[in-house]
Amino acid sequence: MQTCLAHPEYGFYSTLKSVNEHFTTSPEISPLFGEAISAFFVNFYQSQPQQKVRLIELGPGNGTLAFDILSCWKKLTTQNLYYVAVESSPSLTKIQQTKLQPFAQSCHWVRSVKELDQQTDSSFVNFIIANEFFDALPIRQFFKTNDQWFERVVTTCRTDLVFDSIPFKNSTQIAFPESANFYEICEDSIEIMKDISALMIKSPSICLIIDYGYETHTDYKDTLQAIRHHTYCDPLAHPGDSDLTAHVDFGQLKSVTSQQILALKLMTQRDFLLSCGIKSRLDRLHKTLDHTNFSALELGLNRLISTSEMGTLFKVQIFVASGMDSK
Repeated sequence: MQTCLAHPEYGFYSTLKSVNEHFTTSPEISPLFGEAISAFFVNFYQSQPQQKVRLIELGPGNGTLAFDILSCWKKLTTQNLYYVAVESSPSLTKIQQTKLQPFAQSCHWVRSVKELDQQTDSSFVNFIIANEFFDALPIRQFFKTNDQWFERVVTTCRTDLVFDSIPFKNSTQIAFPESANFYEICEDSIEIMKDISALMIKSPSICLIIDYGYETHTDYKDTLQAIRHHTYCDPLAHPGDSDLTAHVDFGQLKSVTSQQILALKLMTQRDFLLSCGIKSRLDRLHKTLDHTNFSALELGLNRLISTSEMGTLFKVQIFVASGMDSK
C-alpha cells in the first residue's frame, strides 16, 4: 500500500495531476466546507492570548481547503494566518503552491509533522487539520483461524498480484481485540499522531481530523478499498494508478496522544458542520446569489451533511491542548 501510493516515481500520489482525477473530497464539493472550518478556528483563536496563529494541514490535496480557509479568515479577522503544508508528494506540492499563490508570503511546506515539530515556535496558536489524510496511510491486516493469527500479504501468481497469508508468530507485539477474528492496524498513523501530540503540547493547539472510520469496533472487518476514476475497483488491479484507503481507527489515535491532550467526543461531519453555522452561511448567501449559483451551493451542502451522502459516513475528531478553551 505504501509503495503503490508513495513510490517516488510510480506511486499514485507522486504522479497525480489533480485529486479530482480519481475522487472528490469535501473541499472540492463546496467552499462552504472551508468557510465553516475557518469560522470554527476564528472562534478558538479569539479565546487565546497569543497574537500569532498558524494553520497546519496534513495532506492538502489540491490546496483547495487551505485556499478557502485562508480566504475566509482574511474576511473575518485582520490577524495574519501563517500556513504550513505537510506534503510528501512533489507533484501535489506544485499544485498547492500554484493554488495558494495569493497567500505565498505566508505559506511554507514541510514533508512531515516531525520536521515541523523540530522547528516549532511556542508563541503560535496552532490549528492542525487532516481531512481525508489518515485513511490513505498503509495498514496491516490479520485474521484468526483455529486460534492462530495470520497476516494478510500480497504475492504474485503468474503476472497477477494476489492476496496470501503467513502465520503471525509475534502476536504479543500487537494487542488484538478480544473475541476478534479480523483486525487492521495502521502503524504509520500511530507514529504521526504521536508527532502531532508532541507538537500540540508546546503551545495552545487544536487538531481536527476528518475522515471515515470508527472509534470502537465490535465487528472488525476488511475496510481496504480502491478508487480509480471515481469508481471502486480491485485494490490489486491497478497498482500505482488507483487510490487505496482504509477506515480510520479513531480510538487508536486517541490512545496514543499525550495526557495533556483532551480528545472531545467523536461526532459526525453533519453535526460538526451544522455546529459551525454552515447552514446559516448558506441562508445568508441566498440574498446575494442568483438562482443557479445558490442551487449549486445548496446541492453541495446537501452532499456534505446529508445522512445518505457524507454527513454520517465521515467523522470529526477534535483534539485540544491543555490550557486551550474547548468550548
